[in-house]
Amino acid sequence: MTAIEPSYDESVRSATLAVVLVAWAVAAAAAGPASDRAPAVRTYETPYYLIHTDMEPPLAAEAVVRAKVMGDVFRKRTRELGFGGRIDRRLPFHLMRRREDYLATGAPAGSAGAFLGDRLVAAATGNGGGPAWHVVQHEAFHQFAAAHRGGELPAWANEGLAEYFGEALFTGDDFVTGVIPAWRLARVKRSLESGTFRPLPQFLAMTQDEWNEKVTADEALKAHYDQAWSVVQYLLHANNGKHRGVLVEFIKSIGAGNSASDAWREQVLDTAELEAGWRRYWIDMPDGATPDLYATAAVQTLTSLRGRAAAAGQSFKSFDEFLDAARTGRVKFPKDQWLPPSLVAAALEWTPKDARWELTDNGVELEMFGTRRFVGSYNIESGRVMRVHVVEPR
Repeated sequence: MTAIEPSYDESVRSATLAVVLVAWAVAAAAAGPASDRAPAVRTYETPYYLIHTDMEPPLAAEAVVRAKVMGDVFRKRTRELGFGGRIDRRLPFHLMRRREDYLATGAPAGSAGAFLGDRLVAAATGNGGGPAWHVVQHEAFHQFAAAHRGGELPAWANEGLAEYFGEALFTGDDFVTGVIPAWRLARVKRSLESGTFRPLPQFLAMTQDEWNEKVTADEALKAHYDQAWSVVQYLLHANNGKHRGVLVEFIKSIGAGNSASDAWREQVLDTAELEAGWRRYWIDMPDGATPDLYATAAVQTLTSLRGRAAAAGQSFKSFDEFLDAARTGRVKFPKDQWLPPSLVAAALEWTPKDARWELTDNGVELEMFGTRRFVGSYNIESGRVMRVHVVEPR
């Protein structure tokens, strides 16, 4: 399998966002009476994507920022998971404002996003007028996987990894992976207790064609995606990552030309034992299973914003003053380091309502449950935020 490594000028990172923001300013200055005409489709470049969109400039700017980080994260995380090589071209991403234009691409009816074999497409169906980003992240993984040369992942791994990255939380400079949403944990437990999930040996043997044929009814679709996600989550995170090597070596073996069945047999001697551990892992999982990851994502997000304000020469006397500026769009940004204001509300939703926030000298600090502290910090180099780091002091 090929890995994900850009082979072109990294300056497109800043140049593209500058183009979007200039377009935003021009559009605002030229705004006149409302028109029924669809905006023109513009193309923006990031290191990994060619984004074709008719979205309004603020939403186009958010898409550029997210796609830039998404490509970087997919490159890093897929290499860690055993993918090797490089991608030597930018991947096409079509983001459409109107649903009829989205469906005209050949996207399935009822979908919010799709990988069509040669391009990623998405419609503006999410909150705030943009796309459903968890769907985009899912389909974007399929696009990355398809760009690889080598063996093809089996359905459970392909869909499970896509769901894994689909659940990742965008923080402005990174994505936090491995989170377990409460609603999804409850659904997985119900499926295990009711026998909705298929026996694991049968499930792991499904081909992509069998997956596509069997996933027709809505409940069956949910169960298949939940089961695939739960298996990947288990392999990567159960028992402090005890089984992570199984998935990594499995992916490497497929990339080396082995069939999925042979690659699996190389790594797992007893699927029944694996199934028993997977079931126990989810049945015993407590509610609110990954508060540390949600807290990390929240602190990363607000630290990214605070760092940009500092780099732009803006200071605050208290966290409340900073939060008010962030919520109302008054945070200043260095050139080409803009972040969408929607991140603020998302960050606050990831933490308990009674969590305590404070500013530190170079970041923010979160305390929750009265005992757990998460401290974020940023580094500024040449007037830009270059690194955001979160630790939980013991």
